[in-house]
Amino acid sequence: MQHSIHIKYTITLMSGWHAGSGEGGLFANRLVRKDAQNLPFIPGSTLKGVIRENCEKLSTTLKFPSPTNPHDKSLSHGDSFTALSKVTSPVDAIFGNCFEEGNLFFRDARLNNVQIAGLDTRPGALINSRARIHVSRKLGTAKENHLFSTEYTKQMEFTTSIDGYHNGLYSIVDGELPFSYCILTAGILLMDKICGDKSIGGGWINTKIDIIKYNQQLMNEDRIFDSLDANDYRELKELP
Repeated sequence: MQHSIHIKYTITLMSGWHAGSGEGGLFANRLVRKDAQNLPFIPGSTLKGVIRENCEKLSTTLKFPSPTNPHDKSLSHGDSFTALSKVTSPVDAIFGNCFEEGNLFFRDARLNNVQIAGLDTRPGALINSRARIHVSRKLGTAKENHLFSTEYTKQMEFTTSIDGYHNGLYSIVDGELPFSYCILTAGILLMDKICGDKSIGGGWINTKIDIIKYNQQLMNEDRIFDSLDANDYRELKELP
């Protein structure tokens, strides 16, 4: 059976937020990632990494079969080089493993037109810089020649979406969200921090699901929690 998922969600920044661009500047050593319109955005690759990690932790906590490490090229996990149609983990089934990519597509999170219309988008209005020093963890003192500045965005909202296309996923009842998509949705809702400087109170967010469509049909967000039972999943997959 073929399965498709479309999830649209909103990320609200609750604190100063920094997603590095990898570039430096004259007045800032750590710049916020910006698009062609000079507006901040969250890369889809960053969202994919955070959500996958959330899904892996949730899956393990709920006693689903253990997912593989996509960066581990050894054979330490039996499913590392197994076709996705045969893997045991519901996370691997949609995110992929070392053998096969999962058909999940994460779009960059951007300010929508309504949000942009209500913001002052002049240079410096959305982003501010903070001067900081590098403190030695061992000595507890500032390191010489380690004064730098970091850009942070102000509080704002981003919207984005995920689309996925898969085969052979398992669900309790036909027409209901498969276990894999339920874990994915829960992994999105678990996002409360993202990107850099989380250790000093940056990057706090609130995540809200706006739309879930499974096989083109609107789904109720509350129903995802009905399919987070690892015992039901193991029974359907005929796993020990």
